[in-house]
Amino acid sequence: MKRLFFIVHNFRHARAVLASALENGFFPVLITARQVVVCLGAPAAVAMIDEAARETGNDSFDAVFDAANNVGAAMALLRRPDTTVFIDADGDVLKKLNALAEKTRSKVLRCLPTDALDMAKHFHLESACRDYAAQTEGKK
Repeated sequence: MKRLFFIVHNFRHARAVLASALENGFFPVLITARQVVVCLGAPAAVAMIDEAARETGNDSFDAVFDAANNVGAAMALLRRPDTTVFIDADGDVLKKLNALAEKTRSKVLRCLPTDALDMAKHFHLESACRDYAAQTEGKK
């Protein structure tokens, strides 16, 4: 199944991606927009994705939480098992975050995919996902 990357800014975006993935047969990777974790807080960002999954019945996806450069948010996210966090950090901070991630079977990313559909740029969300999936057909 093809993996496609989506930048989600809110619950509506996450829900649309997960619903479209079920309908159109792709594996979505939801990447929270840079401000989501920082503005909403880590628990609310997680709840947003979890609720979209519950509502759509889609539990076949990955999520990457973009913590920007907020170490506290990254730590809060990494305390959850099997969580993937992107953070803009280096040195000792990155080492400590990686150590925490190891304890919870989580991951710290230092870069994000460049080929991702930013859901904020679309009004018809499900059709944007479907079209994106069709455009990337055959691409890895």
